Amino acid sequence: MNNVTKTRLAAAIAQCHSVKTAAAATLPGKGLVDTLNALLADEFVAIHEYTGHYAVTRNFGYTRLAAAIKERLDDERKHADMLAYRIAFLGGTITVDSKPDADVGKTVPKQFELDLAKELGAIKKYNAAIAEAVDARDNVTREMLESIVKDEDDHVDEITTAQDQIDQMGLGQYLVTQV
Repeated sequence: MNNVTKTRLAAAIAQCHSVKTAAAATLPGKGLVDTLNALLADEFVAIHEYTGHYAVTRNFGYTRLAAAIKERLDDERKHADMLAYRIAFLGGTITVDSKPDADVGKTVPKQFELDLAKELGAIKKYNAAIAEAVDARDNVTREMLESIVKDEDDHVDEITTAQDQIDQMGLGQYLVTQV
């Protein structure tokens, strides 16, 4: 390798290093990573809760309802994957609570009540996290959080629709439609 080539190679390496350093300097701080970790912990609680509700409704033979719960469960798993990946990308450490505070309803109305409360709480937390991402000028995280909050809003719609159907037709009739 001649001196000109060595000089060009050294300049290219220095330029790559300065670009990488500049990129690292523009990543959001620890506060946003902590927020993402808190959201990840909440997603794990939702996964535990939906897993229990799926098992209970499937055991009761409500296959249509179980399938709907399984779709929400899959969404929550997807959200956890997205959050974990983003935390890792931002250079954070993924931390999770080993004892999630999940409640499993023993009746369908109780399941809906618990799920609705968790989903509404999640929407508030995601909206606050979106504002934090905007303040950090992290548009990729903001867009990811916006897609997740949209899913959570869809879950609220599904749950409240089911609750309205129970109110209108009665629990027994509703459950017959879920077999």
